[in-house]
Amino acid sequence: MQKIKINADYLGISSSVLCLVHCLVVPFLWISKNIYTHNHASLLGSWEYWIWDYIFGALAFWAVYHTAWHTPWKRIKVALIISYSVFVVGLIVHEPHEIMYAGSFLLIATHLTNLYFCRKNCSLTHKNC
Repeated sequence: MQKIKINADYLGISSSVLCLVHCLVVPFLWISKNIYTHNHASLLGSWEYWIWDYIFGALAFWAVYHTAWHTPWKRIKVALIISYSVFVVGLIVHEPHEIMYAGSFLLIATHLTNLYFCRKNCSLTHKNC
């Protein structure tokens, strides 16, 4: 049986982009649902809404952990940990939403930077990148 290899940077970028889309689209969906059904009760107490936060948080953790483990650059490791910390604080606090957005953008930028450095330098210096 062949083992599937997943690049943690691509997973991190994808999950952060999906998180941003989720955070930007879902409020409009529930506003339209509440207007359409005349139900003014908040969806925020619903597990269907909150489960996505935990899924995106878990995917981001896995991607940050594996990228930090395999990258040879200490600054990238520190940037990943700071980015993930900002993201998690945004998930926990939930208000203002800009904290989550900033964490997602930082994660995307850090994973892209790591991919750039890996493509540029890893073939010469580090095989595990």
